[in-house]
Amino acid sequence: MQALPPIRKRNRVSLSCLECKRRKTKCDKKKPKCTRCEKLQVPCTYMHSTPGQFPKAHLQVPGLLAYNKLEQAESLGSPYPRSPTSPPVASSAGTDSGIEMPAFNVQNWRDIRVSLDDSEDTIVALEQKRYLHKPYSVLAMLQRDHYLRALVGSVWGFTLSGDHRYLGKAKDGSPAAGEKSVYHFIGDVIQQSSKQQTQLSPAIFLNNSLFACDFSLEKAILSENKLPDALIEIIEELQSLLPTMPALEFLLKNFYSTLYPIYPFLDIPSFEESIRKVLHNRGDGSSHYILDVDPPEVRRLLENLCILVMILKISHAAVLSNDDAVTRQGTMSLNLEGNDVLPEKVVELAQRILLMLNISLYTSENSVCCLLYYWVYQSLLSSNASFKLPAPVILGLGAILQLATILGLHKDPSSFKILTKPAQSDRSILNYRRKLWLGVTVVRMSELLPNGCGFFLSTNVFAKTFMQRCRDDSTYMSAVIKDNPNATGYDIPLHELYYNEYLMFHEWGKLGTACSPVAEPTSLSSINKILTQCEHRLQRLFPLSYLSVTTDSENLPETSIGHIDCAKGNPEVNYHHIRAAKTFTSNCQGRLILQTVTGALAHNLENKLRCSSSQILLEPLQYYIKESFRYCTELTKLLMKYLMNELNSVLPQKFGYAYNRMMSICLLRVFMSLTSLVLRLSYYEVYLEGVVGSASFLYQNVDNSRGSSLLHLAQGAKEKLVLLLQVLVTVSSRTICKTHSRCEKTVSLIKYILHLIEIGHLVEATNRLWDQKLAGNEIPKPVRNAILFKWGIDVEDAKAVKDELLDANIMEAFDEELLSFFCSSLENLDLKQASEMFKMNQRTENEPLAAGALSESLLDDANIFSGDVLKYFDVFDDFLGDGSSLNLI
Repeated sequence: MQALPPIRKRNRVSLSCLECKRRKTKCDKKKPKCTRCEKLQVPCTYMHSTPGQFPKAHLQVPGLLAYNKLEQAESLGSPYPRSPTSPPVASSAGTDSGIEMPAFNVQNWRDIRVSLDDSEDTIVALEQKRYLHKPYSVLAMLQRDHYLRALVGSVWGFTLSGDHRYLGKAKDGSPAAGEKSVYHFIGDVIQQSSKQQTQLSPAIFLNNSLFACDFSLEKAILSENKLPDALIEIIEELQSLLPTMPALEFLLKNFYSTLYPIYPFLDIPSFEESIRKVLHNRGDGSSHYILDVDPPEVRRLLENLCILVMILKISHAAVLSNDDAVTRQGTMSLNLEGNDVLPEKVVELAQRILLMLNISLYTSENSVCCLLYYWVYQSLLSSNASFKLPAPVILGLGAILQLATILGLHKDPSSFKILTKPAQSDRSILNYRRKLWLGVTVVRMSELLPNGCGFFLSTNVFAKTFMQRCRDDSTYMSAVIKDNPNATGYDIPLHELYYNEYLMFHEWGKLGTACSPVAEPTSLSSINKILTQCEHRLQRLFPLSYLSVTTDSENLPETSIGHIDCAKGNPEVNYHHIRAAKTFTSNCQGRLILQTVTGALAHNLENKLRCSSSQILLEPLQYYIKESFRYCTELTKLLMKYLMNELNSVLPQKFGYAYNRMMSICLLRVFMSLTSLVLRLSYYEVYLEGVVGSASFLYQNVDNSRGSSLLHLAQGAKEKLVLLLQVLVTVSSRTICKTHSRCEKTVSLIKYILHLIEIGHLVEATNRLWDQKLAGNEIPKPVRNAILFKWGIDVEDAKAVKDELLDANIMEAFDEELLSFFCSSLENLDLKQASEMFKMNQRTENEPLAAGALSESLLDDANIFSGDVLKYFDVFDDFLGDGSSLNLI
């Protein structure tokens, strides 16, 4: 027999991961971590080994056992771990297959690493539409909250299917206490909205501004020695639509005193100089201005004319929503009531002027300023405001950012060499550029950060901008004061407040980056450190003590009042009011972001605990539930103080238009958090009733048992939460819902949920659709697809959906300490006065219906509004286009 050739072995040392048997070539060489180990959340452990030799102990390590279980789960078709592109359908792992998820191989829960941007994102494809749910968007938060999505999915499914057999039924058999349909609570609102002519603002002109042509207005003027005929036609049409001279000056003065201090993008001296060259008296006694544009200065004058149009639209919308007596008197005397005074056509004409200026090719500071004010107008418009982030919104913010970076606004202008003609050498341009960059950042971050995106603008770019000055031993505000040409300096305090906002968004951006890192997950200890830094920075820059300082004193120092220099008068700016307004908005927005982040962390840990038997997840889950609830109650207290007119002395009503949309978004998030907690406590009651029932089989007196004590605590906390929901619904219905349609939709849905709580049908309504599926009743395919694509639940997993709501691991998190924390936090809100208001409101609602309102019989008819009711759920939804959801299934 021929001898076998000798076996040749490579004479090199290799590294093998002891946790998953992966070679180092499968790991990151700089930060060794295997993909499998990362999924299992176990650290990679390496040892030197010669080829063909493996230690026997390697086969028994916990990480390998977990890895084998993961392989087994994948072979059985378990949906864990989900693909980033798959919808977050309900999983039955741990209930049907009996597979336990791997334990966390850490000694302290603060060392657990999380990333809210890895397997939590979903891409939904509906026809030609593709969109990605952001980590903290309203729909993403609802989909990851298994309790909220079960309730909304069930109500949505029965509403879409048209099955209303459950209506009018009550547990005690009383018809008066029977369940009413969701139509009952939104019928009047639908009828009112159908009568109103909702005028949608034109979409931002991205298709023309993003892709520039070679057209140059200056070259066209030189070739013809006059303005182009198309431009002359636009200017003449705009001239005919502008209000009278007194009305225009009134709106301009109102903007300077109330809205400019909140959004101080503008360089007022240059703006005033330009518009006074455009606006001319007719000379024939007419009350309207003539628009005259000098060709040599055509670009600067037209840019400022477009800014004027945006300013007038913002100011007009603000005075219409203002309840201040002086403002209302001026509005009525000048006939400024109604939208026809300054029609939407003027915005379209301003857009056409900007397109003729070809601002994407010939970019300037004025064009960026105009786009910023256009964005402010669109975002604050109550009839067209959205809580969502549609694709045009993100593209529009990106376009503004690109124009700003092309101009170099993100760099400190003090380091530039200014090479201009002597006539154009004005140091005011430096502060103008600084304010524009602050505006680009704050406007963009205020839209993106609460939804969990756009972090890197606030973190990476920030380090390369104004922070350069810190290394030169000079502060930012010292450069602002040095470059301010105005002797009165009215703009410096406003500039400083806006810079403080910029600093806060930088801190919130760091928090978002830590929770959704690009490279590797972040430890909870690092996230907690940034959370603490955000709170401390907010307390230092915008302390709530600013809201307790009265501004009605006659002995206010002269430095608290500023006067803006303009051609027609000197509008007054009260710095105390502006500081209080900035403090209120920053604290509301800061607590909104912190509540959203901690709530997302709680959902992340809860979903992991549901699939794992590791008790190390229990403590961090309780911690983040407490933190999220603390931020929620603090935000609720701020909102209630404003809505109940307790801050009128420091926050006059004339500033309300600037932050009504922000308050509406805060209310939606608060309603979602409180409803989710009420749902959890309702299921916890069911869980404890089973525990007490089991104990009563063995013991005669179970009143003093731990289960009975927990049940009383849970019921007490739930009653207080329901009262808080009722109070918020009452105060918001009387105030902000009258002017903000999105808030009105939200409150209408919460009224329906409160009705379910009142008659004791909340748990039943949440289980209704899933019980129908488990009972063998067929759910129509369009309904199943709609629930899957909209709420991320596969109806086929109905058993898993129900079982997750009573998961023992989650129920154990609600111990005595956590329930006592809920009760004490709610007692600190002092709801006695608010509850009296709620009772008075109930008596008012029981009065006879007003003329034009729908009768009870019509409101209970589930078919009368079937085409409109589903649209009310879009307050939770991401943007799907103009079509109804019914057309997308």
